[in-house]
Amino acid sequence: GPCPAPGKEWDMFCRTLLGLAGYQVDLLDLSTTSQGDTSTSSQPSIPAKKCRQSDGGCDGDWQQILVSAHHREVGDKLSRLLGLEHPVPGVNTGGDGGVVGGEVNSSAPLFPYIPAILWSLHLTYEESK
Repeated sequence: GPCPAPGKEWDMFCRTLLGLAGYQVDLLDLSTTSQGDTSTSSQPSIPAKKCRQSDGGCDGDWQQILVSAHHREVGDKLSRLLGLEHPVPGVNTGGDGGVVGGEVNSSAPLFPYIPAILWSLHLTYEESK
């Protein structure tokens, strides 16, 4: 058959990988990662990541991550899904937030390999920059 659109193909990849890793993909909001090329024209472009000049960071790096728009958007949902406290001060989650708690199935086929999968994806990303 015909190849799926890139956005649809990415959505299928994410759902398959996360499902095999033990996540309940029906409970995850993957809309921000699965919109593909259908919404990029309406979203502001994200500047390319610059290469790090040194391995040393500064004290404000962690705080900058915690107050970033991406962390506000994704961090609260992920923290609740994993049963963790969400350490962003001053961010209103809006009561219940509409997120249903889920569990990760530790007997899923790819669950023990999550660190290796993430490392492989990271190396692939770094190599493609």
